[in-house]
Amino acid sequence: MEDPEVEIFLNYTQWADNVIFELLKSISDDQISLDHGSNTGSIRQRLIHLAEEYLAWYYDINKIDWRQDVENISTLSNRELMDFIQSYHSKWSEFMKNDNRLTFTLEEDNVETKLTRFQLIFNLANHATYHRGQIVTLLRKLDQKVPITDYYWFLIDQTTDQ
Repeated sequence: MEDPEVEIFLNYTQWADNVIFELLKSISDDQISLDHGSNTGSIRQRLIHLAEEYLAWYYDINKIDWRQDVENISTLSNRELMDFIQSYHSKWSEFMKNDNRLTFTLEEDNVETKLTRFQLIFNLANHATYHRGQIVTLLRKLDQKVPITDYYWFLIDQTTDQ
């Protein structure tokens, strides 16, 4: 189903992840795996969580049991984690183009919640933004200069690419 608002949020999320991934590719695996303590842990732990969430939500929407597949995510290298996340951007885009449902029902702790197409993708994008923010904080602790990933800059980037 064509849905410009959904498509642009998916494109933004992919763009923002890729901006951060380009920086991550320039630092060492040791830096990515460095545990900073507190709730954030390491950049690697945030990448694993992002990958798990992209997979879990996708599987939940499609009524597929994800528990076994999610266990394999932690065995991926840092580069493989980024590739995995990028592959789920494609899966989400294809899914939203090909699925005609107007609402989706998710169940968590025996509570069903109905989400519109936009609400579903907005939640996915918002959750990713939260964890990218954690990654940015950890990158700054490593004295890295982090590019801006605000939605506004995505729009500018899209305009200059045309």
